[in-house]
Amino acid sequence: MAPRLSCFVAERRPSPLKKESKTDKRKWMEDHEVIENEFGFLHRSTITILLLLQFVMEPAGGFGLEDQNVVDSANKMPLYSNIRLPDEHIPYFLHNNMHIAVTCEKDSLCPFKKYLRELESCWGYEKDCKPEYRFSYPVCTEATSGWANTVEGAEEIFWKQADFGYVKEMLLEMQTLCEPVSAGDSSLACTKYTRYCRATNLYIDLRNPRRNTDRYREDFLEEGEIGGHCKLNKKALVDEGEHKSPLQSWFAELQTYSQLNFQPMEGGNCDLVIEKPTYFMKLDAGVNMYHHFCDFVNLYISQHINNSFNADVNIVMWDTVSILFIYFQLSPSNLRHILSPSFSVNQIMGKNQRQTLLHKNLFFSNLN
Repeated sequence: MAPRLSCFVAERRPSPLKKESKTDKRKWMEDHEVIENEFGFLHRSTITILLLLQFVMEPAGGFGLEDQNVVDSANKMPLYSNIRLPDEHIPYFLHNNMHIAVTCEKDSLCPFKKYLRELESCWGYEKDCKPEYRFSYPVCTEATSGWANTVEGAEEIFWKQADFGYVKEMLLEMQTLCEPVSAGDSSLACTKYTRYCRATNLYIDLRNPRRNTDRYREDFLEEGEIGGHCKLNKKALVDEGEHKSPLQSWFAELQTYSQLNFQPMEGGNCDLVIEKPTYFMKLDAGVNMYHHFCDFVNLYISQHINNSFNADVNIVMWDTVSILFIYFQLSPSNLRHILSPSFSVNQIMGKNQRQTLLHKNLFFSNLN
C-alpha cells in the first residue's frame, strides 16, 4: 500500500513561480478560507473536490448545454451534448480536446465560446502543461516525519498520490499488451499491475459461465473466452500479475486474454455487439458511502486517464456470484439515480440466452 500523508491541504492556488515565504503562504491560506484542524491542517484532496463538483453539482442542462440540445445536426450533437462538466472545468477539457475547440470556434452555436480564451489551462498531467497554468498546487506548512524531509518534497508526494499527479503517473505507466496489426484489429493497453486497462474490439464468451460463492472468481474466464485479434505480448501480461487481487487489479479477469485467430467483428462471431463505450467496475462495497465513495473516485480518475467525459456510456458492475454483470447507463438528468439500468442481465445471461459479446470500446476502471 502506498504511504498516506495526513498534513496536507489540496487547494486551488496560483502557480508558485516566485519564491514564497511562510508568511505569504499563510496569508494565501487565510484568504482562501483554509482552516487548521486538530491535526494542524485541513485534509482535502483536489480530485475528491472536483469529483463532488462533477457528480453532484448540477445536471447537464446546468452547464450551458441547453441551446446545443436543440441543434438539429447529427455532426454537432456528439461534440457538446454529452459532456458533463462544471463550467470552470470546460477550459481544461478543451485544452485536451483541441479538435472540439477548433470546431467550437467555427460553430456560432457552440456553448463553450467564452472558454476559448483560456485554452492554456491544464490539469497538470499533460505533457505540454505549463506550471503557471496548472489547475492547482497542494499546500503544506510543514513536512510529516517519515514521508518527506522538506515541505516541497511533502507537497510533491501529495500531488502524486492524491492529486492529478496520480493521473500523470498512470499515463506514464500505460503499455500496450496486445497490439493491432491491421485495420479493425483489437487492442489492449494497461497501467502497471493492470490497475486500469482499455481495450478495443474485445471478445468475451459467456456461453459456459463458471459460478460459485466467490464474488470475484479468478478463473471465471478461460483461455479463448476473452481476447482479441491482435499481437499479444503474453510475457508482458503475465509480468503484471504481481498484485493480483480482486480490488487491486484486473489481472484475474485478463490473465487468460488470448490472441484470437479470427476477427470478432467479422463473420457473425459475436451474438451481441456493444457500440457504446463501456466501463467495467469492481465495487468496493455499496453498504455505506465510506466504502462506496471510492468507486466514484476511481471512475473519475478513469475518465481523466481516458480523457473522456462523455456521459453517454455504459457502467458495468462485475460480479461472478449469481449475476455476472449488469449494464447501467449514466443518467445526468436524474441525479438521485446516477446509474439507471441500460438493459437487463437476462438479455446476456438468461438461461437460454448465453452469448458471445464484442465491446467496441471498453475500459477497466482504475482500482486503487
